Amino acid sequence: MRRTNKQSASTGNHSTVLQAGRDINLNVPTELIDPIVEDEINKLRKLRFFYEFDRNSSSLTLGRRLTEGNLSAGSDEIRAKGLAWCARVLSASEELQKATKFLMAAEGLADNEEIRIARAFIAAKNGDVSTALGTLARAKTQLSRSAGLFIVALLNDSEYALQWMEDVGFVVDDLDADGKSSLLIHQLKLGKWEEVALTLSYLTEGDFSQTPCLHHLAAIATLAPTIPEEFRSLALTHVPFEPRNFPLASDAGAVNARKTARKLFLNAADIELELGCPQAARLDGNYALWLELRDQELHEHGKRRLEDKLRGDDTDAALSVLHFALQYEFKLDLEQVERRIKNNIALNGGMTFDSAMARFALAFTVDSTNNRSTAHL
Repeated sequence: MRRTNKQSASTGNHSTVLQAGRDINLNVPTELIDPIVEDEINKLRKLRFFYEFDRNSSSLTLGRRLTEGNLSAGSDEIRAKGLAWCARVLSASEELQKATKFLMAAEGLADNEEIRIARAFIAAKNGDVSTALGTLARAKTQLSRSAGLFIVALLNDSEYALQWMEDVGFVVDDLDADGKSSLLIHQLKLGKWEEVALTLSYLTEGDFSQTPCLHHLAAIATLAPTIPEEFRSLALTHVPFEPRNFPLASDAGAVNARKTARKLFLNAADIELELGCPQAARLDGNYALWLELRDQELHEHGKRRLEDKLRGDDTDAALSVLHFALQYEFKLDLEQVERRIKNNIALNGGMTFDSAMARFALAFTVDSTNNRSTAHL
């Protein structure tokens, strides 16, 4: 099937009016466009949880493609779904006006749950939270219940979000995969360890496929109980600065849990690389490396992996594990280390997290060559 498409017109000052009256023949089969639109929607939906993904810019671009660009020949239903997702994501940004325009364009094409959810997000952003939550409550679906949790958390804090879950009587299985990821984030943030374990037990293979950030969250949730509770918050967002001596439980159950967490971190890193999120992949890869170095059976394997990172061409990866090398007494050419830090700062136009951590680690280095392995950064 070939279709015509509604044309748009510019009114100046970078504004866009989405017009329904004038059709142009793009001569493109709809069945060829719709799978591409679905892929773009899934990309936006999955990647919006990763900090290195520019979800606002991606939403603006996708919205323009759906209304007036090379995806505007898709079916009304699928374009409406895509525009609703763009509106939902942008509703939390400074682009509320664009979010509203995309929502209006979607409403002119179809009526679906994604549109009603986007409408609720925009209503909440405009201060009408009761209307937003009421709209979602009537749907009684996992998607809508999860959207309610996102809205409550967006406007409040984690403690309020978890209390809202209890007040409305929702349990883990009432949420979709995105909602479960949000729930897990709030539980981890507040140290609700029993609830974290419960949520973890409800995750399915389908959840991990739908919401890839769950790979990282599940790894963190599996690792956390092996860390003394008073130190857990120090290891939830990054590998501890002193990885060799950081307290970890050593009983058989904890050792097995760390082995499981390592596999989850490695799996997360692989998925994140496939999704084009190298920074997230590097973080999870470093968690796995830390757990290898702390494991009697995997220690030598970890040392070889650490040496490979130090010798590799990826300066960001090398700098991110410099504190590992110093802790485990690798012999380093400190002048070369300093040069690579300076090169990295110049290349990035300023200090990055990895170069800052590397410089901080160097500041605590004692130059000694006794009983050290050889590796050059």
